Amino acid sequence: MPADIIILAAIAIFIFLRLRGVLGTRDGHEQNPLEPKNNAVIIPLTDRVVQLRPENLQEETKPEEDNLDGLAPEIAEAVQNIRKIEKSFNIKDFSEGAKAAFEMILNAFAKDERDTLKMLLAKPIYENFIAALDERKSAETKEESTLVAIKSAEITAINLEKHRARVTVKFLSEQIHITRDATGKIIAGDASALDEVEDIWSFERDISSSNPNWSVVEV
Repeated sequence: MPADIIILAAIAIFIFLRLRGVLGTRDGHEQNPLEPKNNAVIIPLTDRVVQLRPENLQEETKPEEDNLDGLAPEIAEAVQNIRKIEKSFNIKDFSEGAKAAFEMILNAFAKDERDTLKMLLAKPIYENFIAALDERKSAETKEESTLVAIKSAEITAINLEKHRARVTVKFLSEQIHITRDATGKIIAGDASALDEVEDIWSFERDISSSNPNWSVVEV
């Protein structure tokens, strides 16, 4: 088997395992999670384990709720409104899932992994990323960004219109930015210097749907 096919197969398995690790709650009526709708990003809404004891078999385990103290009143109210429809919605778990999606997307962009980006991004965002990748390939110099660490993922706004929820997240990360010439020599930046970067992304989902996927709609 050609080496390039083996490499592509390994990448596909890696992506599958990462996505499977951030699947949302399922009730048995969802679409196949390996067939994401609208190029959606999969964000976990709950992270709990049901212990298989006899007393638990006939009783649904309730998700652990966030402590809403300290949140802006409008965000706390929005969370409570979402929970009226999506009882398992949890800020802590959502933030962790958003961080996982953020990391996968930035790494895929850095490595020009277009199939990965297509799976994780909504169409308009995906097209913007592809345009940037094409411009980078045609440039005489090459700018490189490496994600080192995600320091925080703070939910700054939540809006709910009917059944459509939109969650805005502010990411604070450490990244390395350098520029190389055609020979690969670094001509700008420092490969050992960390830059603190702030990004604001928005995710949307119809929370009345059985599909657990959240779409990245703005970056």
